[in-house]
Amino acid sequence: MEPTTTTLAAGLNHVAVVVRDLDRWVEFWTGIFGTTFEEIPDERGRHGFLALDATNTSILHALEVPTEVTGEFPGGGMFRRGRLDHLGVNLVDEAALLFIRDRLVARGASDGSIRLFAGRVFSIFCVDPEGMEFEVGCFRTGDVIAEEEYEIAH
Repeated sequence: MEPTTTTLAAGLNHVAVVVRDLDRWVEFWTGIFGTTFEEIPDERGRHGFLALDATNTSILHALEVPTEVTGEFPGGGMFRRGRLDHLGVNLVDEAALLFIRDRLVARGASDGSIRLFAGRVFSIFCVDPEGMEFEVGCFRTGDVIAEEEYEIAH
């Protein structure tokens, strides 16, 4: 029997992002999610891994590029292929969504509005200090977030 994608893939391993100020980016993301960042020693520049989960299997790989880069990027093809539209960070449950929402609102990274997509996924729109748009979300269980606390997304 030929394996299928659902038996071979285990989700995303990492998403690579280019940032202007690695220290500011790390402070924001570790402050919001209470996670760790491991900087990787590299003579080509500063970069590292931010773990989004307890098992370190969902990673944001951030590379600091403090100025606009045109033409060939030093050291090869990575980090110059195009732009990422946005990230969607999956949270464990509705309670975690409300907890993270409060942190995002306190930092001015979100207005805290919760939207429900397709009747099953809650989402909150956010922007990090680099201007990167992202969402945090979770699957709807109906045990924490009441109907009056969200709007239906279209």
